[in-house]
Amino acid sequence: MLNPASVQLRVVLPVLATLAIVVLVATWYFSRSDVVPPEQGPDAVAHDPPTPDPRLVFDTPYRNVKPGVGYVGDASCAGCHPQITDSYHAHPMGRSAELVSEASTLEKYGAAAHSTFKAGSFELQVEQKPSEQVHQIRFSGEAPLVVPELSLPVRVAIGSGTRGRSYLTAEHGTVWQTPISWFGPQERWDLSPGFKLGKSVKRAITGDCLYCHVDHVDPVPGTDNQFREPLFPGQVAIGCERCHGPGELHVAERSLPGELMGMDTSIVNPKHLSPALQLAICEQCHLQGEERVNR
Repeated sequence: MLNPASVQLRVVLPVLATLAIVVLVATWYFSRSDVVPPEQGPDAVAHDPPTPDPRLVFDTPYRNVKPGVGYVGDASCAGCHPQITDSYHAHPMGRSAELVSEASTLEKYGAAAHSTFKAGSFELQVEQKPSEQVHQIRFSGEAPLVVPELSLPVRVAIGSGTRGRSYLTAEHGTVWQTPISWFGPQERWDLSPGFKLGKSVKRAITGDCLYCHVDHVDPVPGTDNQFREPLFPGQVAIGCERCHGPGELHVAERSLPGELMGMDTSIVNPKHLSPALQLAICEQCHLQGEERVNR
């Protein structure tokens, strides 16, 4: 009678030997100097080289565009440029965003302002409390299951109010847009543009979104809409440094005694730029198309 263990060895040993031969041959073949890996052969696909950091390679006399120069906020600018700072803050761009707890009161409430309204099968309501604003979303249609009411405490108002405002809520460092917006010319609340409440009741806000509406945020790498706290390390609204670049170097040098000779290269001054570069500053946010395609 055959021993089962010996039968197994007779089957397994030839298989192991064959695998060992295959590994040895493959190792020898790919270690030869005349063998070209597929990604380097004549049919290889050419990949673009990584895009260099423009702050390092762009030919400019301005030293504050280099990495490592910090932002100081508009309060530092106001010490030497009070009239310019005040004029800028009166412009809609200088009022691009505010904390709701500190925001100027532009909105109205009550039936005339449409602060409770219907959108499809949903009822939406804006509730103004002494220290905060809350957006309520309720499902008012028929459903096989109970749909819970959603209450979103609003943290940030986006927009100067000239045309309207949208609102952001934050949860554990993630930022979302609520489905309710204030429309200034009509003086009424309504559904935020692009919202489909049957699909989603809040919209994830990415770093690209906030870049053109607030002064500065610090996105957490590898996430879509999570940011390091404090959410706004400086001010909330777009500041002077959006067009002039970080001001740490300029403030430090202009605080020293002595008179400046020649052009100040410690901070970008758009009046010294070519027309194309002047427009490029505005085009960071004011040149938009159907889609954004990253290189």
